[in-house]
Amino acid sequence: VASCTDPGVAPRGLGAHPGPQYTYCADSNRYVAGFDHFCDFMGNDVGARNMPFFVAFLLSIGTLSMYLVALSVLYVVDMMSPPHARVHFQPTPIRLVLTMLIIALLLLGLRRCSKAPCCEGVLDLVLLMPGAYTGVVVFALVLGSVVTLTLMSDMWAHISLETNPGPVYLLLPLLAFAVLFLGMSLHWIWLILQGLSQKLFLKAKGWKRKGAPRSAAPTTSSKRGLNSNSSTELV
Repeated sequence: VASCTDPGVAPRGLGAHPGPQYTYCADSNRYVAGFDHFCDFMGNDVGARNMPFFVAFLLSIGTLSMYLVALSVLYVVDMMSPPHARVHFQPTPIRLVLTMLIIALLLLGLRRCSKAPCCEGVLDLVLLMPGAYTGVVVFALVLGSVVTLTLMSDMWAHISLETNPGPVYLLLPLLAFAVLFLGMSLHWIWLILQGLSQKLFLKAKGWKRKGAPRSAAPTTSSKRGLNSNSSTELV
């Protein structure tokens, strides 16, 4: 709904600048009322008209992720709780070394992924949100727990419908979604209560989007220049 709803695009015929309530978005090349930011995930601006749908989207995804995380955690605890534990730790030196090596490789891969051109600047943006560092720490702990439980236990010894280890591997991606979307929704709710936009918040924090420089808002003089050039070419 948020991606298909008009965010508050200025109607045509209002002149070079439609008014103080409109802000120019270089990503979509249009003026939007109550402009907050351009969401690449939705492919639409977030403005005055679709902001409630955008926050509701973040809250629903985050709540669903947290619910699935809770179910996965309860299932893992049930598998390992005495007196009828179905999974037992079997630590050995080889398994310990292998576990530490895989955790190190995963962390290195995540770090290289965050520095890749397709993700450049995303991590910096996420870390500006409230509770982001706590979420990163929790995510790292769950990552280590998932790898440790997989390699240093007998969870693969007796696989059946009752001892299916699948929920263990749901913990990591679900937690990532839960932390990300809940943090984003709380962040935008706080901005709304403060009467701020995401654009002003990032500007105050000194964050700049990396990559090619954005085009500036079209001005009346530039429009006249384009019209004169086009008329000269026609002549």
